[in-house]
Amino acid sequence: MGYDGWHGAQMRRDSVSKCRRNTPRRMDLGVIWRIARCIADDREIRRTSLAARCRMKYTSCMSYLDIMMALGMVTVHKRIGLTDHGYRVLERITP
Repeated sequence: MGYDGWHGAQMRRDSVSKCRRNTPRRMDLGVIWRIARCIADDREIRRTSLAARCRMKYTSCMSYLDIMMALGMVTVHKRIGLTDHGYRVLERITP
């Protein structure tokens, strides 16, 4: 059978939307501050505990955590901790 251009475009659009589904549409600096503050208070914290302390849905919190990892603000192993860069950013954005 021949190539169905519409079907191929639909598949690509679906795969892109799945990638974007868990990322926030816009980044809220207040949310990043809240997450960084919770991590700084505990030094290291588990993912579920972090979401609960920040009063966020787990998936939303993890999306912001991915952004913070890309910015070099946090390290994630079993527990999440702020990097030196993360502490500097937290200091600058604290009201």
